[in-house]
Amino acid sequence: VTSIVRPPSRTTSHSDLESGLELKDTGSDGERERAHVLQNDTTGVAIGYTKALLLSVVYTCSASGFATLTGTGPNIAFAGIYSSMTGSEVGWLQWLIFALPLACVYEVFIFGIFVFLYCRGPKKYLNAALNLQALEAQRHGMQAWSREQILVLLDVGLCVVLWATRDLSIGPWPAWSSYFDGNVS
Repeated sequence: VTSIVRPPSRTTSHSDLESGLELKDTGSDGERERAHVLQNDTTGVAIGYTKALLLSVVYTCSASGFATLTGTGPNIAFAGIYSSMTGSEVGWLQWLIFALPLACVYEVFIFGIFVFLYCRGPKKYLNAALNLQALEAQRHGMQAWSREQILVLLDVGLCVVLWATRDLSIGPWPAWSSYFDGNVS
């Protein structure tokens, strides 16, 4: 995060901060005063943006973990208790259908709270505080996906699909887990 947030220097003028460029200030004392006020505003927006970014990752991980049966321990504990009390199981797909919309609502709510709390400054201050050129350079410097990364992505995707369809029977075809005598976790 620190590589994309750029604190403005004391020699940055008002017009330079609006465009995101840093140049030497050769203006009058009034111009320097305005640049100093803008610098403080820009630094405050950058700090707020950093807080919002880091805290939103933490809270969104919790909300996303709620979306799947295996996402958090309490979800699995609930499924076990529910199964022992009612005699019917909660499948991965059933939980996903129930919890995914709620998790999406939570994530939008979390986003709204952090934007309201930390990113309310004018957009020109945020643009001046972020080092967008560094982000672009990092994005262009990334290598293409390796064969191993693609295989891991396919493996995880297949695992999710198999979890979701373990108890899904379609028409005359039984669920695929029935072919394994119920020994599928």
